[in-house]
This record gives sequence, structure tokens and C-alpha cells, in this order.
Amino acid sequence: MKLRVAFFPASLWKRVFAYIIDVFVINLIIVMPFQKPLEKMSEGFSNKGFLETYQLFLRPEFQSLVPKLLSIFLVTSLLSALYWAILEYKISQSVGKILMGIYVKSQGDKLTFWQCFLRNVTKVSTLPLVLDSAYMVLSKGYQRYFEKISRTAVVEQRYEI
Repeated sequence: MKLRVAFFPASLWKRVFAYIIDVFVINLIIVMPFQKPLEKMSEGFSNKGFLETYQLFLRPEFQSLVPKLLSIFLVTSLLSALYWAILEYKISQSVGKILMGIYVKSQGDKLTFWQCFLRNVTKVSTLPLVLDSAYMVLSKGYQRYFEKISRTAVVEQRYEI
């Protein structure tokens, strides 16, 4: 009897837990360093009603914050996408995937950095990720749309006789 390794689509619950773990890690190492500047910029916005908040947005002092807020959003988004892309390219797993025992595999020969970056680009914002993930419901093997485009899949390995 000889055991062989076989790869199967990763279960949905493992993928969800891996994502939650990765978001926690990203918040810890990428978002938290921006916490103090964001708190400082948001002073005066707490405990305001909709109309008062809208009026604050129209003030010149808020208008000067827009480039800073946009810069923080772009930096954290890029670093978040790179977190997944670099780890998946180098070791086929992010921290969450390691803990859940799942992997990213190319449907072609070898996993490339471009594939890893493309498959993770929707994770930088909620709406694109929700739309990308909605495709999972329709596809076999719980594959997101950008995983299909990047020709990658999240798998788990099992041993067969």
C-alpha cells in the first residue's frame, strides 16, 4: 500500500477562518501603525449627527485632510494586497492559510507573483471582495472570480491510498 498526496478544493469554513485570521494579522501589522494619525484627524467627528458631520466635511480644514486620508488608504491597501501576494508567492500560504492547513496552487505550471497579486487585489476593499466572493456560491470548488481569472485555487491536501 502506497500513500499519495491529493489536492482538493479547500472547504469554505477553512477559507473563511483563514481570511479572518489574516485580517487580524493585517490590522496588527499594517493598520495599527496608522491608528494614532487617524484618531488625530478624526477629532471633532465623534458624537455628531448626520447634518453636523456633513457640515464638518465642507470645512476647509477637512478638505486639507482628504489627501492625507487618501494616502493612508492607498498605502494600507497596497500593503495588504502585498501581504497576501508575497506570502502566497513565496510559500503558497498566508498566516491564516498556514493555521487552517490550506494552500494556493496555480492551475498552470508554477505559481507566479502576478497570479498571487491579481487573486488578492479585491481584498483591499469590502465591496469588490463581496462581489468577488459572491461568485463562489455559483462555482464548483468555492473559487472566487479573481481566482478564476488568475488561474489559481485554494486547496487542501489529503492522503489517499
